[in-house]
Amino acid sequence: MRTTRQRSSEWPKPVAVIDIGASALRAEIAEINEDGTIRQLESLRKGVLLGNDTFTRGELSLESVRAACEVLRGFKKVMDEYGVRDIRAVATSAVREAANSDTFLDRVFMTTGIEVEIIEGPEESRLSYAAIHEALNGRVPFDKGVALLVEVGGGSADVAILDDGEIVHSATLAMGAIRLRQTVAGISTDHAQRTELYKRFIHNAVANLQRDVSLREADHFIAQGGDMRLVARRLKKAVFHDTFHEIDRETFSEFCTQTSRLTRENLVAKYNVSYLEAETLVPALLAYSAFLKETPASSVIVPNASLRRGLLLEMASSQTGRSFEALDKHVLSSALSLAEKFSVDLAHGQHVANTATSLFDALKKEHGLGTRERLFLQVAALLHEVGMFVGMTAHHQHTYYVISAAQLFGLGREEIELVANVARYHRRSTPKREHAGYMRLDRAARVLVCKLAALLRVADALDRDHQQKARRLRFRITEDEFLILVDRNRDWTMERMTLEEKGDLFLACFGKRVALRGV
Repeated sequence: MRTTRQRSSEWPKPVAVIDIGASALRAEIAEINEDGTIRQLESLRKGVLLGNDTFTRGELSLESVRAACEVLRGFKKVMDEYGVRDIRAVATSAVREAANSDTFLDRVFMTTGIEVEIIEGPEESRLSYAAIHEALNGRVPFDKGVALLVEVGGGSADVAILDDGEIVHSATLAMGAIRLRQTVAGISTDHAQRTELYKRFIHNAVANLQRDVSLREADHFIAQGGDMRLVARRLKKAVFHDTFHEIDRETFSEFCTQTSRLTRENLVAKYNVSYLEAETLVPALLAYSAFLKETPASSVIVPNASLRRGLLLEMASSQTGRSFEALDKHVLSSALSLAEKFSVDLAHGQHVANTATSLFDALKKEHGLGTRERLFLQVAALLHEVGMFVGMTAHHQHTYYVISAAQLFGLGREEIELVANVARYHRRSTPKREHAGYMRLDRAARVLVCKLAALLRVADALDRDHQQKARRLRFRITEDEFLILVDRNRDWTMERMTLEEKGDLFLACFGKRVALRGV
């Protein structure tokens, strides 16, 4: 649950975060100080292989649900001892993909009082990246050149590519360690044969990724995840740098080769790990090794970072009132990368985005929206013409389909669907009940689409000829008009005509007629 800024007398503030993953349930209890710093109090972990159920049968078994509830009851008891009242609990792919996920969430709430939020791959990546950025910022020069970030979880692998510090591509691949293990277990029981099957599945997934983006230019390889942190702690040749470990490329490759030959029992005995940790180690390391082989990186960087740390950073931002919006630039970079791929007129797209956000800021009292919604508007503005790559006729519909099928860093599927709808309505047509994509949204999302599309339509109208004439805009708001003040010495005939065509949604949403006035 998200919280608001606390009064100064309440600092430091005890909080907790919970990560319900495919192989284990993990929690962090911490104190948030008034300056936004975080002091860790206790870490909790208990293995429950939820992914075994979901990735084989498609739903969580009664036994797994009971086990998870029992673990969470124990976590809650410890949190109560620390006086924790603010808890944010999230679940990833094992719960997200389970047919009975709603039942699971209800059982957890009824048993423990904890509300669990299911998050999608892009949101998971966004939070994990926040923690990685904290751990590596100023220590590893991943803001120069190209960096490949990989996190192999239980159900999926999240991949992001940074170019000079900005995320230009991200993807979530269905090749998590438990998913791989369960897939291969149904084919062979021989360890050597299973290892070869792992490699083939992983090779195919990496090859499919490289159809969209090359990994050959990655100067830095950053490997995130519990299996990699375990390896970094166990590997004597791993160099510790305060907030991350660094492993030489050859050392890591040799370690992966040797480890992949070991059975689960051998891994437990040799590395003093639990059976649950041993279950995922080999497929995870083979995946990391496959990605590393595609890059020229000389070492593997393993940050002391996690999804839980990202959750704590976001809670600290929320409670102190300090910005957590630094990651927005990566969402926008991802959108720009998609725009470039579809040969969008970037000067027009960026100008429309700037104009749209100026309108958004000027109308804050009228729309009552926040920074996240402002980001949705920016992304929709940058991408509103991607459909022209498919064809000029009905390009707004093509735009909807392109965006709704895309992966954008930091945006979940529902958010991408919302952005796709906003971009779709940049043209003449307004939202209608016969539009299936629009009606798939819930009522609140439909209202939001209308408000953001109204702003986008006006911003697009102001750059009707793609000449970026409308700069340094000023506005005047009256009871029944929203006036855009423009240079009287320029010809605005086309823009006025287009506003007449597209201003109807603005009037419906904000109760004001939008018009240009020369000054």
